Amino acid sequence: MESRIERLLELLNLFIGADRPVTVDRVRARVPGYPEARASFQRQFERDKAEIKAMGLPLETVEIPGTYPVEIGYRIVRDAAHLRDPGLEPDERAALSLAASAV
Repeated sequence: MESRIERLLELLNLFIGADRPVTVDRVRARVPGYPEARASFQRQFERDKAEIKAMGLPLETVEIPGTYPVEIGYRIVRDAAHLRDPGLEPDERAALSLAASAV
């Protein structure tokens, strides 16, 4: 079973990497770790969206152009998803880089 963090990372990857807004059905098909039951999936998906927004990522809900009836999709604009510079000193950046390469 997928962990919550793995599911959130998969969801973020899907939202940021998409060339058009992602529908709920596509989320269900592409992101492992969600419950099978529609109502349970919807509750978990709503919690995940709230968590993404709480992280400060600009998750947008938009109408998908050219769909009838109108479909709703989700996206994170890649340029808006960058984290702010934390102001690390050169030695702190080097230590962080070393730790990341060890993983």
